[in-house]
Amino acid sequence: MSLFSVTFPIFDNTNDQSPHEMIYIKSLLSNLYFLAFISGMITFFIANRIYPPLIWTLRQKHLMDEPDHRSTHGEITPTMGGVGIYISFSFTLIILASIVGLENKDLTAILTLMGAAMILLFLGVKDDLIAVTPKKKIMGQVVAAAIVVLLADIRVFSFEGLLGIGTLPYSVSVLFSVFVFVAMINAFNLIDGVDGLAGAIALVVSATFGVFFLLNGNILFVMVSFVLIGAIIGFLRYNLSDRNKIFMGDTGSMVVGFLLSFQALAFLELNALETAQFSVSNGPIMVLAVLSYPILDTVRVFALRIRDGRSPFSADRNHIHHRLLRLGMKHKQVTLLLVFVNVFIIEFAFITNNLFIDVQFMMVLGAVPFVFTLPFIKIREFLPKVFGVKNEAKPTKISDHSKVVNLRDVRKIPNTYLGATPDAASEYTFQHPKNKVTNAAASEETDLTEAQNISAKRASTFQKAKEQNQPKKIAK
Repeated sequence: MSLFSVTFPIFDNTNDQSPHEMIYIKSLLSNLYFLAFISGMITFFIANRIYPPLIWTLRQKHLMDEPDHRSTHGEITPTMGGVGIYISFSFTLIILASIVGLENKDLTAILTLMGAAMILLFLGVKDDLIAVTPKKKIMGQVVAAAIVVLLADIRVFSFEGLLGIGTLPYSVSVLFSVFVFVAMINAFNLIDGVDGLAGAIALVVSATFGVFFLLNGNILFVMVSFVLIGAIIGFLRYNLSDRNKIFMGDTGSMVVGFLLSFQALAFLELNALETAQFSVSNGPIMVLAVLSYPILDTVRVFALRIRDGRSPFSADRNHIHHRLLRLGMKHKQVTLLLVFVNVFIIEFAFITNNLFIDVQFMMVLGAVPFVFTLPFIKIREFLPKVFGVKNEAKPTKISDHSKVVNLRDVRKIPNTYLGATPDAASEYTFQHPKNKVTNAAASEETDLTEAQNISAKRASTFQKAKEQNQPKKIAK
């Protein structure tokens, strides 16, 4: 059988009374590879048309993300990019599902998936607009996960011998599956701190699972994977734009994290079937490798916050991408580096797939933190060669005063003049060489207090310079 001649019995149109055009479309979509391609293309086209009016509306209504002392951007930017992802994803999935003629079980899975994602969509919109407490967000995520686990029966059935654990009892399987959904939703929410990072990682994850579903000929999961790929590519075009930027927001990170969790559990279920056309020996290890970056970053920051006596849900600038930014790398460079490392971990897990599952688990468990934390092991001398990054940032002098401000770890400040008011100056965080603000070790409350003190000193400098008739603009 040719690679591009995959057909399925559900597309048998022998007794179909549909118009000839619809019969022709169904015959085209009977080729699973064409279905995957057209799924991504249609979704990308829809997303590409949605974002310009969405961005315009958000700007007109002032629904923008304003930078604070933890932000990695310096300008107000439209948020809620997840609205475009959800609309393009759900619209394409409904149209294709109605054309290809899925079985009742698959249609039920699509309905439950979209209904649960809609809960997260509204929860994310509310959080982007007025903020939602972590407790309420967790409750909404649990409800959304339970809908899919209980109604669509998408759950973790077995650990496949990992740590000596085989098939799980039904109650344990349900509870653990809900935990996986909630954990991954929050993990993707946490890594959404650099332009393109969450979207690019989601692209890698969905593409990896999509290829697996494609090789196994599963129509439902192929559509979910490649429709999501098209939606994410459409989003990344604007998320990485300098002139027409939009952020994913909690609206997008929760929906995307939920859809990726759905694919991960579907992968485990399909991979364990004896009838699977293509499978890997150690399915749970492959899932851990594919989702390695969000898992590692979440575990790491939670551990550091608990060690410092803070809530694991308290925000800070202690993520891996923040550390890379402090080395002097730019947003796109950080994204490319972390995506490359994530792909490397996936390849490493695939190469070692034939090992005993516990042995492979220990190897991946050791490799993941090592390769993702290389920036903390004195690799500054390699950065200029690879990324053209300067090792040390030169301090910037304010007029003729002796005080010096280090701008390496500070966002770009638009329209900065000597006449700035103390309130305007307090929007930004500066570091004095003799009194650095250490975000990595300090708590969120301490960070804000120190930042305000330093900003107040800077505002005083502004006023003195103005009184002494200094030049009207600060040297950047």
